[in-house]
Amino acid sequence: DKLVVLGQGLNDIKEGLWYEVDHVFQNYDVIIFDYRWEKELSFYWKHPMSFFRPLTSTLNNFLYPEKLDVAAVVNYYKQQKNYTEVIGACVCYSNFTFLNAQVESEQTGFPLFDKLILDSSWPSVQALSLQTIVDPAASTNPVSGRTPPLLTKILAWSLVHDSLELFVRNFLPNASIESFVKKLKCQNVLFI
Repeated sequence: DKLVVLGQGLNDIKEGLWYEVDHVFQNYDVIIFDYRWEKELSFYWKHPMSFFRPLTSTLNNFLYPEKLDVAAVVNYYKQQKNYTEVIGACVCYSNFTFLNAQVESEQTGFPLFDKLILDSSWPSVQALSLQTIVDPAASTNPVSGRTPPLLTKILAWSLVHDSLELFVRNFLPNASIESFVKKLKCQNVLFI
């Protein structure tokens, strides 16, 4: 009676997590869910200029709604069945949300997870954003990037690059995975 909750990356789709289900977590109940913003994010990837519309409201509530999603999903399933072990296994953006939810739940005395597996963590939101200014495809494909050469050249122009960097440093939250790890009581954490 073990449960694993799989968390997707920033623009990953749930289907990409089925390898783990088929090969790693065969004897577990498995939960894969969408964050509340998933449909909007898919739209923004296809229509990037529309991304700036909700940006300010998103930044004001960074990570807050997502940690509520994680807590709601885990607590719901814990109420349905008495699990002996609950594992959070996540990638990229979900590392922030799962850690945030775990730290808050530990503070109430009712931790969500017994173990955490964190794959491909960003060091911080600003670090990822600064890297994305140079190579926007790096956040979705960190090994090879693959931003079209014309866009790479435009982003290298000092006016464009400096303006974007100014925006990132002054308006994006400087959330760091380190701040969550320092508060974490769970000792069973694997970083990949």
